[in-house]
Amino acid sequence: MKKSSILNVLAATLTLVVFSLVFAEEQDAPNPVETEELGAEEVKETSATESKERDYDFYISVGTSLFREDVSSAIGDGDSFRLTFGYQFRKWFAYELFEERTPALEIKSIVADLRDTYNERMLDYSLTTKGNKIVGHLAKFSYDLNDSYTFIAKVGIAYYEAHRITGRLTLDNDEDHIQFSYRDLDYETDGFTPVLSLGVETPFPYPDSEKTTSELMLVHMSDEKINSTSLRIGFKYTF
Repeated sequence: MKKSSILNVLAATLTLVVFSLVFAEEQDAPNPVETEELGAEEVKETSATESKERDYDFYISVGTSLFREDVSSAIGDGDSFRLTFGYQFRKWFAYELFEERTPALEIKSIVADLRDTYNERMLDYSLTTKGNKIVGHLAKFSYDLNDSYTFIAKVGIAYYEAHRITGRLTLDNDEDHIQFSYRDLDYETDGFTPVLSLGVETPFPYPDSEKTTSELMLVHMSDEKINSTSLRIGFKYTF
């Protein structure tokens, strides 16, 4: 009888301990609904953070480049239109495609250069010229200087069609001034040039503008046939 009572007490104690452990686990176990809600909030917060850190994917930029006349590069004095399409892969890195046409040389500048080229005296001329056509792609690197200004560097390569001159020259024969000679011109050259740009980007038109910025760049093309440095002003819109 005594032995049976002891066993009953031990069994009751063991039952109580097990029940207590189970109850404690149930209390500590996460609520599935609360877990799902917490997970959703964490995902939402993560997505919001990524959204803040991620730049807009696609952008377009229009602008103008200011050139000084250079006969050796077949670039006239004035400005040109430039169109750029870009894709932002990271906050600090983007890829761009651009097209630009430089100002055409003035006819008088071409004539002066041709007079130095030919030994014969030029009596008359009929010439037309076009600006250089440039199409290229650039890697863009960005570094935030502060909340308002970002330093940007672009490096790449561009294909060009340059020195596009057509027309006819009437030349005087030095040995026989009665006899004239004619020289037809239909000239164009093409090739590839490295391109390097350095400048700054800033929100525009307001300091807190998020999707519109302006760029001020110095652009250098180094191939000897179109060697030039220009000042470019661009306005960018991101989607």
